[in-house]
Amino acid sequence: MAVCCAYDFDRTGRNFDGVMTFGQPMVARQSLADEIDNRLLGRYARFVNRNDTVARIPPSYRPCGRLVWFTDEGLKRSPYKRRLYRAPVEESRFGDAEVDEIEPVTEAEYQRLLSQQAQPQVRRIANGEILYEGNSPYIADHSIDLYIGEVQSLLR
Repeated sequence: MAVCCAYDFDRTGRNFDGVMTFGQPMVARQSLADEIDNRLLGRYARFVNRNDTVARIPPSYRPCGRLVWFTDEGLKRSPYKRRLYRAPVEESRFGDAEVDEIEPVTEAEYQRLLSQQAQPQVRRIANGEILYEGNSPYIADHSIDLYIGEVQSLLR
C-alpha cells in the first residue's frame, strides 16, 4: 500500500520525501515496476530481512525500488538503477556491500509454499517472549519485530 500511495502521490503532483517498506511483497509486473522506479528514483527503499519469502512473491511480479537487505553477512544494497544528475556518490557508514536483486520465487516454488501446511511453532526472542506462533517456517523472517531489531542494531 505504501509504495502504491507514493506512486499515486508522485503521479498526481503531491509532495512527499520518499517511502521505505519492510517485508513488502512485490507489487508490479516489469513494465509498472520500471515506471515506479522512474517516478520514485532515489526516493524508494525496500527493506528485506534475511530469507523473508513474502518479499519474493508473487512469482510473476518484479521488484522495484532500491533493495536494502539484512543478511547474516551484514547489510547489502542493490546498485542504484541510475544516478541522479550531479548527485553525490553516497558513502555508507554501515559498511554495506552492493548485491544483485533478490529473485522472485518461481511458480513451482510458489505452489509448493501454498501447499505446505504451517506447523505450529514457537520462537522466542532473547528475553524469552514469544515472537510468533504457528507460522510457516517460510515466513519466519517476516516478523516486524525482527525488522525493528535489525534497524535498531544499525543505530547503535
